[in-house]
This record gives sequence, C-alpha cells and structure tokens, in this order.
Amino acid sequence: MNPIINKIPGQRSQVSGHIHFIGIGGIGMSAIARILKSQGEIITGSDSEPSKLTEELREEGIEVFYNHNKNNISKDTQLVVYTAAVLENNPELKEAKKRKIPCVTYSESLGQISKEHFTIAITGSHGKSTITSMLGFAMNKLKLDPTVLVGTLIPQLNNKNTIIGKSKYFVCEACEYKRTFLNLHPTAVLINNIDPDHFDYFKDEKDYQRAYIELMEKIPQNGFVIANYDDKLTKEACQKLKNKKIIYFSHKNKNIPYYLDQENNFYINKQKKGKLKLKIFGAHNYQNALAVLTLLDQLNIDVKKAMKFIQEFTGSWRRFEYKGKINNAKIFDDYGHHPTEIKATLRAAKEQFPNKKIIVCFQPHQYNRTRNLLKEFATSFTDADSVIIPNIYKVRDNQEDQKAVTTQILVNEISKHHKNVKNGRGFKNTAKILKETLNKDHMCLIMGAGDVFKITEMLEPD
Repeated sequence: MNPIINKIPGQRSQVSGHIHFIGIGGIGMSAIARILKSQGEIITGSDSEPSKLTEELREEGIEVFYNHNKNNISKDTQLVVYTAAVLENNPELKEAKKRKIPCVTYSESLGQISKEHFTIAITGSHGKSTITSMLGFAMNKLKLDPTVLVGTLIPQLNNKNTIIGKSKYFVCEACEYKRTFLNLHPTAVLINNIDPDHFDYFKDEKDYQRAYIELMEKIPQNGFVIANYDDKLTKEACQKLKNKKIIYFSHKNKNIPYYLDQENNFYINKQKKGKLKLKIFGAHNYQNALAVLTLLDQLNIDVKKAMKFIQEFTGSWRRFEYKGKINNAKIFDDYGHHPTEIKATLRAAKEQFPNKKIIVCFQPHQYNRTRNLLKEFATSFTDADSVIIPNIYKVRDNQEDQKAVTTQILVNEISKHHKNVKNGRGFKNTAKILKETLNKDHMCLIMGAGDVFKITEMLEPD
C-alpha cells in the first residue's frame, strides 16, 4: 500500500486507494499522479481548463474534470492532494474537509513518497530542472531504474515529467519556495547555487540561505551533500553544517576533488577522467553536468559510462528549446526569469551564434520579483542586441507591488544600460514587431516563466 494512503488512520492495506488531485494539470501534480497511478492507486483530478498535460493524463486512464465542483469528490475518495494555489474556499477542498477526508498539499505528498526511497533532492535557485532531467536521464540509461520527478518535460523520455522506476532511487526537483522542500526526507541533497529569490516569502538573504541549511540538516548519517564550491552563499551554508558529509565540485578551483577545467576536462582528485562535449549550450550547463557527475561518482557509478550518457542529453522543455524559424531567423524558447539565468542564457546564445544579432523578448515573472531585482534586471541584457518587454506576468502580487513597478518602468531602467529596448505593449503587438524585424541575420529568444511561450505560438515558426 502506498505510504500516502498508509498515513490515513484505519485504511485498508491490501487494495488500492482513491486519490483525488485538485489542480492536477500542474507540472508537479501531474507527475505525482502518474507515480501513484503506477503504484496501483485509483487517480482522479480536476483543473480549471484542458491542457496538453491533462489530455495526456486522460489518455493514460486518469479521469480529469474541467471544473471545480464538490461532486468531483466521490464517495470512495480516501485522500485529496491539492496545490498551494488552491484557495480554502475551493468547493472540492471544502467538501473533502467537511467529510473529514484527509487533505495534503503537493509538497506533503512528495514528502511521503520520499520517505520510502533513497531520495536525491536537487535544489538551488537555478538549474534544478536541467540537473534533475540530466541526472534522471543518465541514471535511466545506466539501468539504475530510478523514479524521477521533474518540474519540466524531458523530450528524450517521451516528453514526460516523470520516470517510473522500481529501484530504491527517487530523484526529485526540490523547490525552496515557502520552504516546501523541508517536507522531503532526502538521503542526498545537491545544491547548485543560492541566489536570493521569492521576495514575497523570504525576509532577506540570510532567511533564504537558512532554508537551504535546514534542508541539508535533514540528511541522515549515511547521507551526503553535493555542493557548488564556486557559489559563495552555497559554500557559506555548507560551512555552517555540523557532522554532515559534504562533497564539493568546482569549475574554477583545481584543488577541489571534482573539477572541470575551462576546456571541460573532468578530474576527480586531479586524475583526468575525460573531456565533456555536451549537446546543450552554455557554460552553466557544463557546470550542471559537473554536478551530476559528482553525484553519480558518490553512488559508485562508473563516471566514464556516465559521461557517455550525459553527452547524449539534449535538454528539457523550455530550456533553450529550439522551436523553428521565422524569416530564416531561429527561434528559441526559454524558461529563464531571474537576472542570473538571463545572463547565462544570453551568454550561451552569444557563444553559439557569434555572427547573429540576438533579439530577446523577455516577460518578467511576478511584479514583486521585478520590483526587488529591478537594478539587476536592468543590467542583465548586455549580450542582447535588442530587448522587447511585452508585459509583466502577475502571480501572487499585491496592489502595492503592481503600483511600484510597471512594464514601462522596467523598460526605462534597462534603457539606462542598453540602447535598443522596447515596450512590446502586449503579446499581439510584440509578435507583430518580431515578424517585421526578424531576418536571417537574427536569432530570437523568447524568455520567461509565465505565458510568454504564447508569443512563440503566435509567430508560427516552421
């Protein structure tokens, strides 16, 4: 019987349980639904509207309702899982609580699953999805049969957000927002970087860093931490731990046990193991690969075999993803929404396409983040030839945040450092500008964590 159902007092132990997901169309929720269905549970779910993910779930035999109605909570429902976005007045959540059906959040259900496995939690401000995808792909190829949950889609794994395995290994992307990753029970934690974010929850840099320390403190005696020695806040956090095994990797310091030099030669304790040549762009992705190799070596995996499969990895959904051409200009779609991510992605684009003019269409994600990182956003576009800001994506924003920063305020701020910046004034007008501007001399990046990918669809690249 699944550990999530097992935690319900008095539940039967020999037959499957019925679990209902409120907000099943979310990338994480759909992944957990798939994992639990593979373990024999009866799964239903609801969401406000159809999506590619919900239609896939239906094809896989999961009943999905496209409304939120108390009647969606059937008589045999034993557990309700809901997303953090679901409000207390949601009719399904109210009905479940009225009938005293146990209700858990997405992160709580993830924590219950992690209890039963050798859980590898992949975290950090940037690179979580890519590292989780790369590690899951490599472990799958190495026949380690892991279960993997990632906050994106992996094209090389049938465009799914999960791998369903039977071994002890559970690899999961661990989100720091509201400290939800503290629900996990990790044996290993990989921290790629700590770069302050989520200003609507964390008080300051120390509070943000403290959340990662709290996660690392949860690892057991036989556990370990894989950490980026080159990242100041990550190294500081690790130095505050007591009696924990910490393994560092570095792209800058050859005296660190796991080291990747500037020519991408990989060393363990100064012994060369081979040279990496990835199919994905950017120095940041070589650092991601270094993190994965460090972890796999700690699992006693042959790193030369691991390197072979890491070099076959072609990336994940909306991570510098090629979408086609318009007017002979290549169009790429990217999830980057933090200044550090923008800089890394644009630098990768510049290195990959040195003879092209780079046009970036960037949609900031959240007014609060834009307000708190306004100066950092303003200096993030050095490697772009022109910048278009269509709008700001609203999520968890109060009136004060929305009044404090606007699309035009951000455009004005970027203009202090960049000569070619435009307010796109919405998706339709932005798409029009791009269609009129792009030609064979350009490459175009559509960036952001909101719904900016719709501009890519409007461009209809071939």
